[in-house]
Amino acid sequence: MNIISRVKHQKTWLLVILLIIALGVRLPGLYSRAISYDEAITLLETAGNVPPSWPYQPVPASEVQKQFKGTPTLSKIAEYLRQTDVHPPFYFWLLSLWRRWLGFSIETSRIFSVVCSLGNVLVLYLVLQAGQIERPLIPCLVFAISSSAIFAGHDTRPYALASLLIGMGTLFAYLATEAKNRNKTRLVVYSTAMALCCGLAFLTNYLSLFPIGIILLWFTINLWFGARLLAILSPLMAISICLTGLQTWLTQLNARPDQSTGFLGFFREIAKIISRNLFIIWTPAFTNKELKLVLMLLFIVVVLILIGLSIAAIQRYYSQTNRKLLLLFIGLAVAPSIGIFLLDFISKKNLHGYRYFFFAVPALSVLITYGITKPIFSQKVWIRYLLPILLCIQLTGVNWGLETIPSQTGSNFRSLARTIKASSSSHVVVVGNGFGRGHPGAVIYELAPETMIVVLSKNSNLEKLQRNIQNYQDVWIVPSSERPTASIEKKLLNLIQTSQQYTSKPHQDLAVHFQKRL
Repeated sequence: MNIISRVKHQKTWLLVILLIIALGVRLPGLYSRAISYDEAITLLETAGNVPPSWPYQPVPASEVQKQFKGTPTLSKIAEYLRQTDVHPPFYFWLLSLWRRWLGFSIETSRIFSVVCSLGNVLVLYLVLQAGQIERPLIPCLVFAISSSAIFAGHDTRPYALASLLIGMGTLFAYLATEAKNRNKTRLVVYSTAMALCCGLAFLTNYLSLFPIGIILLWFTINLWFGARLLAILSPLMAISICLTGLQTWLTQLNARPDQSTGFLGFFREIAKIISRNLFIIWTPAFTNKELKLVLMLLFIVVVLILIGLSIAAIQRYYSQTNRKLLLLFIGLAVAPSIGIFLLDFISKKNLHGYRYFFFAVPALSVLITYGITKPIFSQKVWIRYLLPILLCIQLTGVNWGLETIPSQTGSNFRSLARTIKASSSSHVVVVGNGFGRGHPGAVIYELAPETMIVVLSKNSNLEKLQRNIQNYQDVWIVPSSERPTASIEKKLLNLIQTSQQYTSKPHQDLAVHFQKRL
């Protein structure tokens, strides 16, 4: 008993260390990364200020930044989302409650995603432990430091929460099938919990529909003989919860703009999907093209070898393999890709963002590392180096806060805001109004409170605006070709350039800087 107790104690400490590592690789991005357009929209939606009231004449940024704080009712948040976003309400409800209790900063909001992400790592470990998968910490570590898991784990968007709920649905579904012939009470409890998690996952992110479908199908098949009533009722409960948001989803999907060029064609779609599945595990955080190419080739070779080892391990240990759980992981690994392919084909939306494939990462991490957990392979010297190589490559995808380096100044809105503040005591920032990547909220949130800000609209009186800003020592214009106001921004730039009152300074990455002539 002492030996068993010691082994369990050791495993607990190793799990704690794993969670500390997972937390550590998320902290740099949590605190150093500037707010993104999507995150700014999230803060406004959970504060109840959608659409926001932007100033069309210069005012202190502190006045505008008040719109990122607020405590709207949950029904109001749902109403705003139906009008302005393509996401269901569950995440935004929870985040709104989190913010009103713990604070309104972007860092506080990101911590909610960190908690969900760490919970996701823990849940994956529990699934593997329940299925008696050897060395469960290895796939959990690969998942914990995968690029997409790290980013979703400190991004103020619904993906970390949805992935956690999918993981919990997977865990409860497996535990229910294990309790089928042992404990009827536990079977009912686990089945109900599975249905609730799957339903809430869909109300967190609509693209969770595809892994949810796999879980429910797998659950029904495995419970059909022995607990047929629950095999029908539990999926129906999950589907009933999903149906409450189905009509909204169809409306929002139809309204969502094309991401690029529509359906790419069968072979190009397949190639795109394969590349996305690779790079949700690792995406480099640096820009050196030569180093990126070398590591990319090494990464692909290592992953292909690991996949080959996993296939060989399944064949060699077939009789000892937990085939029931393995089939579930295979389904969860391919479900997002199949779902995105079908959506692209039907709706022509070209949904190829990395985040759309994120829900496959836990299952992919298990399948890729399955072979090296087996003794016959782990004892071979050359195979032992594969995992360290993969982990080292993955660590190059961590955002270590590079914009704090002087050469990176102006590379994002946070460092740009510091540069603007240091330019002079009399400065104004002009940014256009828009949606998505053109949303001005990301710029406004990062500005110093005393910085003067004005937002252009398509109806802005440029001559009047030029007179209002001509007394400032420095004028900063943050343009974007993706905004409806792009042409207005260009006209303002031309007006300032031809006025002879300002000289154009060397451009930052994200802004055009004018300084008043002496």
